[in-house]
Amino acid sequence: MTACTRNNLSMSGFTHSGVYNFVSILKAPNRYASWELGRGLVVGYGEGHEASFLSQQLGVAVVGVDLRPPADAYGKHFRPILADALHIPFPSGSFDFVFSYHTLEHLSDPEAGLSEMHRVLRPGGLLYIGTPNRHRIIGYVGSYGASLQQKIAWNLKDYVDRLRGKFRNELGAHAGFSRRELQELLAAHFSDVQWLTKDYLWFKYSAKIPGFILRAFLLDPVLDFLAPALYALCRK
Repeated sequence: MTACTRNNLSMSGFTHSGVYNFVSILKAPNRYASWELGRGLVVGYGEGHEASFLSQQLGVAVVGVDLRPPADAYGKHFRPILADALHIPFPSGSFDFVFSYHTLEHLSDPEAGLSEMHRVLRPGGLLYIGTPNRHRIIGYVGSYGASLQQKIAWNLKDYVDRLRGKFRNELGAHAGFSRRELQELLAAHFSDVQWLTKDYLWFKYSAKIPGFILRAFLLDPVLDFLAPALYALCRK
């Protein structure tokens, strides 16, 4: 597993674990030491805490696109733009990295969305992406800011949607993608795709779950159904 911790991140608890994970990857010794970061894009910034965190932790200019304005507390730390992720209003090669966390499953055309993310990355640029795992048994385990009651309600809705044959992104369900589906989508645009699901879960839960239990959880046949979400790092 990648030895990533949050000890060097000064805003613990401030935002989703995914953005901590991405920052820890970029800050890992010697991994991207010669790779200069100048500008980043967050696709689907939501309230804005992820974009704000990236800007402050990496010390770079960050732009975010979403259909609604960010919360006042976060919008001052990055440049929010009201735009559709299927039509990102920037020239090709504008960004060193793109961060897309649980956004792809909400797009009406995920392939077109990935095409846009690829287009606005510079050659060698990185895409960090996370989506729900469509084959999950239980989801929303570590959902940021969600109560236990909300997590239970969301899982119950997923089960109902499955039984009704409506567990599909295009029908409004928070279904996400299977690993094979996401692999095919990413491979259509990126030749270098590194799966991070195991590293991400180790990063997030190694301080909470005994190592021997977590290692069993991370075995491939088990992970396909127990991982709530899938994560990958792609290079253009």
